[in-house]
Amino acid sequence: MSEYLLASDFDNTICFWSDIGRIYDEDRRAIRRFREAGNKFVVVSGRSYNSAIEVFNEMDFHDMDLFVLMSGAYCAYPDETPVYDIRISTESLSELCEFFRSVKGRYLGLDIGKLSLSVDIGGDEQPMDTISLEEAMKYPTYTSINVGFGSREEAAEVTRKLEKGYAHIITPLQNNRAIDMPPAGMDKAVAVGRVAKMYGIENEKIYTVGDNYNDMRMLSAYHGNAMANGPEAVWQSAERKVYRISEVIDRIMSL
Repeated sequence: MSEYLLASDFDNTICFWSDIGRIYDEDRRAIRRFREAGNKFVVVSGRSYNSAIEVFNEMDFHDMDLFVLMSGAYCAYPDETPVYDIRISTESLSELCEFFRSVKGRYLGLDIGKLSLSVDIGGDEQPMDTISLEEAMKYPTYTSINVGFGSREEAAEVTRKLEKGYAHIITPLQNNRAIDMPPAGMDKAVAVGRVAKMYGIENEKIYTVGDNYNDMRMLSAYHGNAMANGPEAVWQSAERKVYRISEVIDRIMSL
């Protein structure tokens, strides 16, 4: 049985894009040391499948036991073998697309397991290969959606509206200027609980690290460590504020 579980966000928690996409060597060594001691390390990200695989390969970062994507909806082993893929019926997509048109969403990303598509909502940041809603509805289920806005404030306001009117369909989680939406009942905290159960790790031995609004449930549910580069609201959801993931690992290893 593993001793501890550390679940960490990736962007601006492990990999710092403001520092030219850098993963610090000290953090790489700390993660390796943590796992070699018999603990489990899991990346928990809002990224889509292809986006995550691309950045893991680009950064040559594969030192993990599992990765969880789409803010909790999809989980796989480092060799890309799926662990779970939580889906929702595309019957809900028409209503959601109409809502996002009404609030002037800039784009809508649709994730169906490993497949990522862009669906037309009339926004001004849609990629060239955007498909129509009718084409998207041909898929019976989807894993997650992501919608972008012009500012954090706009994304926060729409998140509140979604919580009031659509929480029975999706879990709205603000992610800077975007909103991640795994199926209702799923988020990063729920995903970490599922992973811990897989490994037989008790809640008091689960530690989490993150920097963004979509990490807050995960940080408050377990021993949360909020990155200092994140918003103050994220700090308040955690037990501690930290600057690097190696700090968290050093603390756990000293217990």
